[in-house]
Amino acid sequence: TLYFLDCKIPEGGLDCVCRIKTLRAVRFDANSGLENVDWSKLRSLPHLVLLGLRAAPIADADLLRIKELKNLERLYLANTPLTGKYMETFASLPLTELDLSGTKINNEMLRKLAKIKTLQRLEVENCTGVTAGGINELKARRPDLSINENKDSLPAGLAP
Repeated sequence: TLYFLDCKIPEGGLDCVCRIKTLRAVRFDANSGLENVDWSKLRSLPHLVLLGLRAAPIADADLLRIKELKNLERLYLANTPLTGKYMETFASLPLTELDLSGTKINNEMLRKLAKIKTLQRLEVENCTGVTAGGINELKARRPDLSINENKDSLPAGLAP
């Protein structure tokens, strides 16, 4: 695993990472300098199965490029400004773990995530748009899915 934690990624830094063809896991957690990055460049890493972007400045549109990482199994997007706008893009990935804690996803997004049959673990702590009703619906649709949910989920119908 290659870790870039809480640092500024210089221009061209992602290009250097993409030269490590055997790389299986990379984490850019809490980094600046990731705005307007073309995440599809990571396609050149055929063995990449883990991508960590916790607290990174990524946008919903970045998910359209991340979906091109066809072998991605674990994706960590906690505390990013994501709203879940392109959540359906995850359906094309063989994701087994997905961390969306602290994002702006809501119950509708949970319904889309339920369709990812390979998903085994989902983290949705501190997602204020997710209600207890949404979690219960997801559990009913996917009883096999391990869900780490809000400790203080809002009652159904009270999410913003």
